[in-house]
Amino acid sequence: MFGIHKKHSKEQELEFEHKANPAQCCDDAISTKPVPSKLALLHGFIAGFGFGAFALIIYTVLSPAMHSAWLGWLPGALFGLGTMTMQIAFGSFFGGYMRKMKRLTERGIKFVAVYMSTFVLKYGGVAFILGGLLILAFPQVLGFAINTGIKIHNLDSLGIGFFLVIISVVVIGIIGYYNAMKDVNRLGYITAGAAPAVTAAKK
Repeated sequence: MFGIHKKHSKEQELEFEHKANPAQCCDDAISTKPVPSKLALLHGFIAGFGFGAFALIIYTVLSPAMHSAWLGWLPGALFGLGTMTMQIAFGSFFGGYMRKMKRLTERGIKFVAVYMSTFVLKYGGVAFILGGLLILAFPQVLGFAINTGIKIHNLDSLGIGFFLVIISVVVIGIIGYYNAMKDVNRLGYITAGAAPAVTAAKK
């Protein structure tokens, strides 16, 4: 009735015979469904038109400083390659950690990754919306910053933008991780003979 299973399907039959839990089935179907690769390309196009600090440096300083117009694309390409390299490195580390230390199956690793991404995008977005409303209501908030003395752009002073990123990525990300590990244990995405992932996560 709610579109969980097709009529007269094997899944519906197992549910009617009380051999399958529709709640767990739906969690699994939603949280591990394939993410289209073109989504990454679309995100890249959108991010490429951003007006962040480093993007503006590429547009207005680095690319114009190239000796030839034919090389104007090089700073952006190097930035993209650097981003890709770090994503590969962190992704490999995360996957290896989940597999070897937390003893998750491939499906479990995918579940945790998708769950955390969804959690951070959802509640991190809420944090940024609230931050934007705060700035609109009290513009003087933009003037508050902690001077670090570090001679690196975006790190020389820590303002509301920095703390919004910390809240949305670090704090919300950690909460999402622990929630995901609990669901992994409930869904049974753990290698046979391994300790429950939620227990391991607390150590």
